[in-house]
This record gives sequence, structure tokens and C-alpha cells, in this order.
Amino acid sequence: MELESGLVQLNGENYLRWKFEIEAVLEARDCSDLVSGEALCPAVGDEKVKAWKNRDAIAWSIVSRSLDDFHHSFVRSCKTFKEMMDTIIKIREQTTVGNKFPVYSEFHAYTKNVASFIAGLNAIVNKMQSLNIVLDDATIIGKAVKSLAPEFDYFRQPVCTEVCETFRFDVSVACRFRLNKTSQFVEESKKRVQAQKYVVCWNCKKKDHIQRECRNKRCMVTVALNLENERPTPGGFVIRTNLELRQERNDGWIVDSGAFKHITRNRHWFSTFKEIDPCGVRVGGDKLVYAVGVGTIDVEMYNGKTWVLSTLNGVLYVPEFRSSCLFTLGGAAARGYKLKIEGERVCLAKDGKTDLVGYKDSDLYTLLIRRSSQPLLSAMAVAAAATALELWHQRRTHVSIDKIKAMNEQNFVDGLQITGEQNREEVIKRRKCLPGEILHTDVCGPIVQPSVGGSFYFFCFKGESSGYRKVCFMRREDDVLKYLKSAISEVKRDNNRRTVRRLRSDCGTEFVKKIISDFLVENGTRHEKSPPSTPECNYMGEREDGTLVEKTRSMLCVRNLPKRL
Repeated sequence: MELESGLVQLNGENYLRWKFEIEAVLEARDCSDLVSGEALCPAVGDEKVKAWKNRDAIAWSIVSRSLDDFHHSFVRSCKTFKEMMDTIIKIREQTTVGNKFPVYSEFHAYTKNVASFIAGLNAIVNKMQSLNIVLDDATIIGKAVKSLAPEFDYFRQPVCTEVCETFRFDVSVACRFRLNKTSQFVEESKKRVQAQKYVVCWNCKKKDHIQRECRNKRCMVTVALNLENERPTPGGFVIRTNLELRQERNDGWIVDSGAFKHITRNRHWFSTFKEIDPCGVRVGGDKLVYAVGVGTIDVEMYNGKTWVLSTLNGVLYVPEFRSSCLFTLGGAAARGYKLKIEGERVCLAKDGKTDLVGYKDSDLYTLLIRRSSQPLLSAMAVAAAATALELWHQRRTHVSIDKIKAMNEQNFVDGLQITGEQNREEVIKRRKCLPGEILHTDVCGPIVQPSVGGSFYFFCFKGESSGYRKVCFMRREDDVLKYLKSAISEVKRDNNRRTVRRLRSDCGTEFVKKIISDFLVENGTRHEKSPPSTPECNYMGEREDGTLVEKTRSMLCVRNLPKRL
């Protein structure tokens, strides 16, 4: 199937090329006589009928694979290859007036450079011949001569005089087309002249012309901004300043409600770029241009007060696009932005905060967007450093900022990023007990929402000397003795079999039990209980419970996690 792999697919514009390639492939497969009808199906002979059907199936397979859905729908009911080709030819070579007139118009209105003109004119002539439109050589020569540039008048006049009788009709048709276009151009010129009396140039601020016709090609635009409504500084001054836009000639971003992506033709603007398969983009005048890449552009946006670093994502690179750039309003609306137009001013706001403003230029709105004067990566690095404390505050279960700074200075955690030097006074606090000698305990619960493991309580131990904390989860209060034995055994193991001298707790019923008292006496531990209704006497245990509950609640709320976790 190597011959058929390069066939083009038939559509509404490439019929002549498709027909030429199909005839060449059928000739190579020895099936061309099936198109003309010379090879009919034999009446008798099983071998001959089988051979004819085999050739017909080969030709059928070659052509059907090169049809689009529109043409394929017409040939599905055909029985033979000859019927299928006759159907396609009938569709594409209809000689109706409606089919002839567009070709006539295309023939007489066709103009291009010399090489492209000859090739294109030849294609149009072949299309006209396929519709049974008879054109003699004089008509074709006359069309080519009439399309010459004005500097070839010395050559055009004698040729037109010699062949004028032979292509009088076609020349008259061409003249009608030209006169129609000329009259339309004259009417548009009159309207343009009348409208220019009332227009003002956005470049030089003078009347009678527009910005693209201005002779004063300024690339710098100065906009006076009155900032009297700004909040006064501590000194009480009110600022009035001028703002330089520093826009390039083709740096204007125009608001477009019909664009589905941001579009620009400037390849050197992209900070990140990825080539894509050519994607058609329909622009004004029903012209089709192609996007060949997509990426991001680092820009600065004016929010009415200052320039802010930002990024335009998903910008299409269209080399054949016009000088201005398009800013998609639909994409901005999808991100939650709202458009507000106030006379000559346009604003893009989100959550009540204005992020971008623009001005009216003729009948279009141009946004105040310029290329970034500094790389956005450096700005992102500064922002990341500024938010490092907040990030590590959340990662370390909402611990205090002072604790994070201490961890960074003592290198407890790798990767902690804090800009600048942090000054901290050293705090020296000596305790009169050794690690593991005094334990503060408390039981918190019952909790309304059980944990994943089905626990309703947690039992907290904290050493007074080292601040070491141990938390055990319990289903019932009766499990206090089991976890108390485990905690004291762990203290002995980690402190060279040094026993716990004192155990401090409240007067809860979970601690005031004979079995617990007997265990502590046997272990040589003194049980110190706080008086009733005085939680401040057991401040370390109570405070530790509150700290754990508050940190857990904060972590769940920040990430919107269920309470059962």
C-alpha cells in the first residue's frame, strides 16, 4: 500500500489535485480502464468475473480511503467503482450557473506577483475547464496582461490592441468588476474624509487624522495620573506623578471578546515556548492564519496605581498576525475577572480589586500591559522568600514564628528559607530536676467525633526537665494504667533505669484509683494531685492538651479535612 499512503483527502478545494493523483495510482494498479467504463463485468466465466471483481475492489479501496465524510456519504449506496466515480464527478463538476459564477469572479479578480500569479491562474483555468467553461488563449493572455503592474504599460497597450476583438466580452466583465470596486472605494474614501473631520489622533492629539496615519511616530506615551485619592503617607504628602508606559510600536494588547487565547506575533517576547502543530485561527476578513507555538510571556500590568509583575499564560504565537496583540476576555472571565467600562477607561477586577486598566483607542480598548523590565523569576524568588515563614509555620503544625527562627539558627531542619539575619537573645533556664524525674500527665476527652481508629480519648505525658512529649490514644478511660506502665518503662529504658520520682495530674477519676496508687507505690513514684477545680495547678498538662487540640484544629481547617482525621 505504499502508493496509496501519500494520497490527499478530497475536500471542497483540492478536487483537481485529488483527481490527478487518483488517476496516477489507478494507472499504476492497472485499474484505469474501470473509470472510463472500458472494462465491463464479464457476463460468463467464473474466473473472469472473479478477476474483474478483484480489480474493482482494489480501485474501490484506493478511492474510498481518500474521501472525507461529506463525499463518503454519497458513495455508500454505489455497487461498483464506476458508479462511485460517476457520483463524485457529478458532485464536483456540476456546470450550473451557481458554480460557474464564483470561478468567473475568481478569474477576473485574481492578482499576485509574477510567479505566484502564473501558477494560481493556471489552477483557476483548470478548474474552469472542469466545469466545461471554454477559454481560448486570447482570453487567458488578456487576463495576464491586464494584471501587469503600471510600469508595464508600454507592453500592455500593443498586446491589448492586437487581441481586443477576441476577448472583448471577458475584458468587459473584468471592467465591470474593476468599476464596481472603484465605486466602492470612492464611497468609502468620502466617508473616511468626512469622519476624519471629527477624529483626534491619540499620538499627537491633533485633528483630521488617526494614529496610524500620524507623521509624528512617537514610541513613548506619557499619561498624567492624579493620585490625590491615594492614602496619605505618614508625612502627610499627596503625590501627583506622571507614568511612562514605555510601550513598543507593536506592544498594544487589545481587548477581544471573541478570541479564545491571547495572540501575538512577537516570538522574542516568550519566556517559555513550545512548538505545536499548525492550528488555524480565523481573523478579520475571514482570513485564516496559523498558530505554530504556545507559551508564557512575562509582563507588567498597570492597576491604576503602580506596575505589577505578572504572566500571560497560554499565549499563541501567530507569525502572520497583525501588529497589535489580542487579550482574550473569555479567558480572563474564566479566571474570575470582571470587565468594567467607564467612558474612555476599562478595568479588569477580581474580588473587588482592580488588577488591570486600559484606555479607549478609536473604537477599541487597549490595555496597559508592557514587557517586563526585570525577569519574573527573580520576583518570584523574592515572593517565595517572603512567604517562607508562613509556609513553615503551617508545615510545623502552626508553631510560633520565634520557634521557627530558633530551628533555623540551630539547623534543626534542612531547607528552611529565611531572608536576612535574625537576631535573637539567648534565654538560659535551668531546671532543678533531671530528665525523666518529673512527669506531667492529663487525659483529654471524650471527643465527639471518634478518630479513624475509634479512639475517644488521648493520654498526654510531658517531662518537666526536657519538655519531651508522648501522646497515647485510648478507647476508654480504663486504659490509663496500661499506657502509664508503658510510659514509665520507656523513661527507665532511655535514662539508664532512672525511675520517675514524681507524677503530677489532676484529681480526675481516671487517676484516683487503687490499682494506679498500688502501681506507683510499687514503682517508687510519688503521685501529686492538684486540688479540685484548680486546673492552673496542673498547668503543664492542661496547657499541653490545649496546644495539641488547637494545632490539630488549625491543620484540619487550613486543608478543609474532615474532623475524623
